[in-house]
Amino acid sequence: MLSHGPWLDPFPAGASIPAGMSAVGPEVSVTTSLHARPGREEALSEVLRELAEAVRREERGCLDYLPVRSRHDPTRFAIFERYRDEKALTDHANSAHLAERFAALMECLVEPPELRLYDALSA
Repeated sequence: MLSHGPWLDPFPAGASIPAGMSAVGPEVSVTTSLHARPGREEALSEVLRELAEAVRREERGCLDYLPVRSRHDPTRFAIFERYRDEKALTDHANSAHLAERFAALMECLVEPPELRLYDALSA
């Protein structure tokens, strides 16, 4: 279980994959929801662009890292992430480039980010 940030929302205790479905491989997907402070949207966009560039450049275990902004609410952002395995996700959470940008990221937010972790399913 990951424990590197007070904002991480790990799987609830006892959570399980629905009956009839199974996890496929070790890949881990993450969605991160972010709510920008009014007036800080562009600063948050810049931090997310810098972070995405660093992740793509430095994290071989990150398969996809896509920051996006809501079409309906300019203060709402998300990051869609996909990692080769739990170790790659842990490496990301403990990376220097995330730590370097964490304070700037948090200054732009109304509330801590909400993270959800997912496993790929097969029927």
